[in-house]
Amino acid sequence: MPRFVLILICVLLIAAPAFAQTNTDPVEVVELEGAVLERDGTAIHYWLAGPETAPLVTFTHGALMDHRMFLPQVAALVPEYRVLVWDVR
Repeated sequence: MPRFVLILICVLLIAAPAFAQTNTDPVEVVELEGAVLERDGTAIHYWLAGPETAPLVTFTHGALMDHRMFLPQVAALVPEYRVLVWDVR
C-alpha cells in the first residue's frame, strides 16, 4: 500500500504541469531607454521608462536573472510611474 501511494504521488507530480493554467495574454512591449553608467571601472547597465516627473519605481533582479524578467511589471507601471530597471551583473 505505501508503495502504491508513493507511485500515485509521483505520477500526480509529473502530470501536474500538464493541467496548470498559464497566462496566454500577450505581454505589452515597452520601449526602454537603455544606458550604461561607469563607476570605478565597472559598467552598470540600466533602462528607464515612463514620465520624467513621475514617482520612481526601481526593480532589482535576483541571481541568474536580468532586467527582462520585469517587462510585464514595467508595462503596467509606465503610464503613472518612472521605472528604473538595472542589471546587477
